[in-house]
Amino acid sequence: MFGTKKSEKPKKIDPKMKGRLPACKLSDELLNKLWGIFSHNGEFLWHAEVGTSNDILGKEEERPKQTISDWNELIHILQTLPRIDSLTITAEFADKGVVAMAFRNFAPPSGRLVVDSEKLEWAEDMYFDIMELFETQKDSLTTFMHSWLGFGLIQTGIPLSLSCAFVVFVTAFIVPIQIRQTSWLWWITAITTIVTLRLAYTVSDKLILYAMKKYPYIRIS
Repeated sequence: MFGTKKSEKPKKIDPKMKGRLPACKLSDELLNKLWGIFSHNGEFLWHAEVGTSNDILGKEEERPKQTISDWNELIHILQTLPRIDSLTITAEFADKGVVAMAFRNFAPPSGRLVVDSEKLEWAEDMYFDIMELFETQKDSLTTFMHSWLGFGLIQTGIPLSLSCAFVVFVTAFIVPIQIRQTSWLWWITAITTIVTLRLAYTVSDKLILYAMKKYPYIRIS
């Protein structure tokens, strides 16, 4: 009928909790407490995947991984690896929901927690329990360094600024001002732009390697 309002559908609550896990040390104590949180929520199925690639720059499309379904074995492998490339842990709780955790220890590094459930209260409790646990082991400097802003400076901001300043200085020192004021200016500009970008790319790789080796997103010791 004209003039009647359509009945509004109730808004659906999305019980999926998502957030960034901080950079941290994966100590035995932390991993055992995480197992305690899982165990406290009843029976569950879980598995983990540990990445073993040595490609810190993240250029490899296929990265070797090892699947693990024993918690003690997981702790042992993490302790014996010279470097953890990535770590994902997935746990499914009967009639409750799913927890997924993922860490990337290669560019761009990150940590992620997702709790998916039809029960909002359970999802919130699980999410905040895990977040609170990892916050106790948070490395604030490394977390900021590998944030969107911090890693952007390492990957783009600093390399581009340094390369631009260096190329401008060298060009001004080598190319006489008389030549720079002629029709050669276009060619000089094109060449310096290419050199600047290429140099910035090289500097970026070096800075990323240094930052990831000295300040890995996840570590054992």
